[in-house]
Amino acid sequence: MLSAALLVSAAGLSSCSKDDDNTPDVPRPSKEAISFNVTVPKAARGVTTTSSINDFSVWAFTGNELFMNNVKVNREGSVWNYSPTMFWPADNAEVNFYCVSPTIPGNVLTATPTPDIPGFINNTGSVDLLYAVNMKQTAGETGQVKVNFRHALSQVRFLLSRKSDPSVNPIRVEINKVELVNIASKGDFQMPRATTSAVTTDRGEWTNLGNIQNVTLYDGKSKTLTDTPTEYNTPGYIFSIPQELLASVRQGNSFNGAWLSVRCSIYDDVSGVRLWPSTTDLGYENGFALLYFPLNADDSRYPEWEPGKAYSYGISIGVPQGSSAIDFDVTVDEYGDFLQ
Repeated sequence: MLSAALLVSAAGLSSCSKDDDNTPDVPRPSKEAISFNVTVPKAARGVTTTSSINDFSVWAFTGNELFMNNVKVNREGSVWNYSPTMFWPADNAEVNFYCVSPTIPGNVLTATPTPDIPGFINNTGSVDLLYAVNMKQTAGETGQVKVNFRHALSQVRFLLSRKSDPSVNPIRVEINKVELVNIASKGDFQMPRATTSAVTTDRGEWTNLGNIQNVTLYDGKSKTLTDTPTEYNTPGYIFSIPQELLASVRQGNSFNGAWLSVRCSIYDDVSGVRLWPSTTDLGYENGFALLYFPLNADDSRYPEWEPGKAYSYGISIGVPQGSSAIDFDVTVDEYGDFLQ
């Protein structure tokens, strides 16, 4: 849940402007300092909220002129501070603000008054990228910029459990690796050209997706699945670049498209006899082999991951009675739009 909006202020510092006939006619600063009021919409577990956001970067423009260039704003207690302090234009000229959290290096385009984020790389999947836009802002009555952040990425979680069947002996499922297959990890993010207020729905867009790779969610000591869905995630990868998932196609032992791969072994829990895999199963090594769950098959509910939404996949692994085939009992829960 959201905490109350944090009220912020900035101490006024003096500033000056050139008084020169050869200087272009630009708005002169007023005596009112620009300050920020920051909120982050409610969201699913594990993401940044109003109470946990610590910093952000600001770009601002008056017309086509750069006004603030990658200025870092930090929270200190209940106050947001930045330096040097900026002042509203004296002639009430409009200012467009673009904010990104967490703060990022100065590789955002500033050649035009729309500082988009080119070549964003999602290396670890642990960063919740936020953005906010405030268009045509003026000093008004308070001089505050009410920054309402939105989530640029998709939250993706995979919860694994064993499939229980009271009519057969219980099974024991051991896993030692979970991996996302064929996921785009790089893209360009374009800011919306509208204010991201609490009552609007304008969003940024991702383009030029690339760097298709496999993402390891867990790789380590063998773990035993229980009847309780559990997330096995060593590096903390839960945020992905929003994308249309590549169509999942299996051709013999070859897999194309987007999949979840689970390296596991299955035993009869009473006798200890291994039920799966055999030495001829895909990727067999030391009693473990690979199982694949398609992320975008004909019956998939979600062929794409959208920005600002969270997806939870529940995967139950078991051996159905009278069959040596592995059964995936899969549900996908969409938490809903973060903007709600």
